[in-house]
Amino acid sequence: MKLTVKLQPRARNNEIIGVKEGMVWVRVTAPPVDNQANGALIACLAKKLDIPKSRIRIVTGTQSRIKVIEIDGITDLELYAKLKGK
Repeated sequence: MKLTVKLQPRARNNEIIGVKEGMVWVRVTAPPVDNQANGALIACLAKKLDIPKSRIRIVTGTQSRIKVIEIDGITDLELYAKLKGK
């Protein structure tokens, strides 16, 4: 499953804001230096989705705020249900 994410580094909290404009918006406290924000993004998604970080990888956009993420072993319905907290 692929997912488009808009990332905001240097935020107050690590949180998934929701789905807007066809993208999942995520805030992380880490700065966009040395892949710290990317690592925080993967950790935040793994925690919310209750899956290992090893099943999440950034396909494109490692140096951009808009990223395409690939998540193994989860369906679209499961993903959006977990993101909405259901």
